[in-house]
Amino acid sequence: MTTVSILIPAYNVEDHIEECLTSCQVAVEHAVSSGVIARQDIEIIVADDGSNDGTVLVSKSHADRVLQLGHLGRPQTMNAALDAVCSEWVCWVGGDDRLTPDGLTHLLSKVIEVQDAQLVYGITRYVTADGKTAIGEFKPDQYYRDPDAFMATILVGCPFYMGGVLIQKSVYDRWGKLDVILERSQDHEHFARIAGKIETVRVDEIIYQYRQRPKTYKEMAFEWPYLKHVYARILKQYSLEDLFPTIRDKSPNVKEAMGQYLLAQQYMKIAAWDEAESACIKSLNLVDAVETKRILEKIRLYREGMMQINTQQQIAEKEWAASVLDIQNKETPLWSIDECAKQDNWQGVIQDLCIQHNNEIVLVTNTMAFPEFYGLLCMEYQDVAQYLMPISKDDVIELIQQTGRTCMISQYVEYDADVTRRIPYDETDTTCRFGRLALRIAAR
Repeated sequence: MTTVSILIPAYNVEDHIEECLTSCQVAVEHAVSSGVIARQDIEIIVADDGSNDGTVLVSKSHADRVLQLGHLGRPQTMNAALDAVCSEWVCWVGGDDRLTPDGLTHLLSKVIEVQDAQLVYGITRYVTADGKTAIGEFKPDQYYRDPDAFMATILVGCPFYMGGVLIQKSVYDRWGKLDVILERSQDHEHFARIAGKIETVRVDEIIYQYRQRPKTYKEMAFEWPYLKHVYARILKQYSLEDLFPTIRDKSPNVKEAMGQYLLAQQYMKIAAWDEAESACIKSLNLVDAVETKRILEKIRLYREGMMQINTQQQIAEKEWAASVLDIQNKETPLWSIDECAKQDNWQGVIQDLCIQHNNEIVLVTNTMAFPEFYGLLCMEYQDVAQYLMPISKDDVIELIQQTGRTCMISQYVEYDADVTRRIPYDETDTTCRFGRLALRIAAR
């Protein structure tokens, strides 16, 4: 008989823990009524990380058990929760997040269907901080019996959220629990550690609702040293061929050169300039490629603080936005959305710019380095923003609210792992979260 522990690490989430626990109770009742598990075989446990608000009091009236721990930190709290249970499976839920009503049923049904599954995951829906509005979705790739696909993701990013994942406890017993050194990215490191070693399977249903809050650039940059640590761990454990399967059929020199080039690009994403430069130099020592030289020059400019916002690409973006929005007033500034994301108080920055520039600015982008920021931006300014889209503003807002998309697509391409070809996307594809976007924003 399958046994499950729903584990909820919590710290000062008094305002959300009741909603979280209620969602877990509903999910359990649904799973029991569906016949995929008996009520005595599942438990809801809150592991409190030394909260000093009402988290514990609320938890005691809703959870089956509450573990009251000192303030250990998130990874230590999660490890303590693992030590406290004997169930065959564990399912993690953040103290301010929610399981969907039928999410647990879908996960357990997949466990019954796929006998060799050791980790089951599904689609995560992003919701606003108040939990009322969907602003996007994260649908991980399918990795079942495809270890190369799993391996190819672990440097690109965390393959799936820890929240809403159903994982056999034996995975932690064999491959170790969470790394207590990492204040951030401990889930990424653990998934990287088990990549290619266990069978994972995806459920094509929304399992989890993740409460998304706007992050400043500084907050995101705070996580980069931890990711750098994760990358170092990954590179000790796996070869470049493991991490970038598309290079395997190349000659030895080309294989290593392409691997180092791809590694440099990943390091750039977390501002690890020394490591990125070193990878580029290693690549160039093997293959004298123009593209690698271009990346190396960009790395050096960034590291020296000389990379200005008006790069050739961004100038082209602003010209594109000006032509489509038919901007007649040359005083209207075109501002990169990425610039906004890097401000501590982006709402205030946008409002001040509007006031300074004839009560109107236009923000443009063709990247989605901060997808959660764009979703919040669209919702924040839906009453005063003119969207650059081939459909009406009302249609765009309806799409955002009903499907969780952050924006419609105007032009979009995605580079695949070997960075040698482009994949065009259908502009009507409502599953895309990436694209070129412009907003004309007026002062309120």
